[in-house]
Amino acid sequence: SSLIQSIKPALRSRLLQLAEKWGRAEIFADQSKAVVAALREELAAPGTNDAQRLDTARKLVALSDDAATADCVLAQITPRLAPETAAGLVAALGESRQDAAGEALVKRLNKLPPAAQKAAATIILRRASWTLALLGAMEAQQAERSLVSVADWQILKQHDDARIAERAKKIDAAAADPDRVKTFEEFLPALNLPGTVAKGEEVFKANCAQCHAINGKG
Repeated sequence: SSLIQSIKPALRSRLLQLAEKWGRAEIFADQSKAVVAALREELAAPGTNDAQRLDTARKLVALSDDAATADCVLAQITPRLAPETAAGLVAALGESRQDAAGEALVKRLNKLPPAAQKAAATIILRRASWTLALLGAMEAQQAERSLVSVADWQILKQHDDARIAERAKKIDAAAADPDRVKTFEEFLPALNLPGTVAKGEEVFKANCAQCHAINGKG
């Protein structure tokens, strides 16, 4: 206790992180609770700037890696937050080693702003357990299939984890249009509409370039 009190507040969280990493968190159990409470308060404080908020989120995840921390970090992501800060908070949560963090991220996925959604989907797919949570949410219609890119769907369907591959194939098959001819006929009149090369290139980059190439692009 006397040791940690003699250290500057800014360095206390680092010492506690080391104790956690070394499996000796019990040494500073009481002090750890106080530091975690202070970090959560700082994270949510209106006066905390973006850089400080990101740094605080990283420290909090490292020191108190649990569901409560995941909820605390995600609660800071609002539509008014700068896109890069929102993505940074998701990245900080991505350092968690707990399934609960992935489940919390999946649960809030549809409510996140676009930049944070994209970052979250990328991070979720790095962990098998988090990926399974996402697929489960899609099966329950609690998450949109479109959150995963076309290229990532191909990877999921060929995943080394048989559970992921099987569920991804089922979700993909269920989303397929059973009447492709009818769909084709519905869009056929669009061939008579005037085209815009620039807009077409934008659509290609957004939807096709991950798997296909044209004129050296993609």
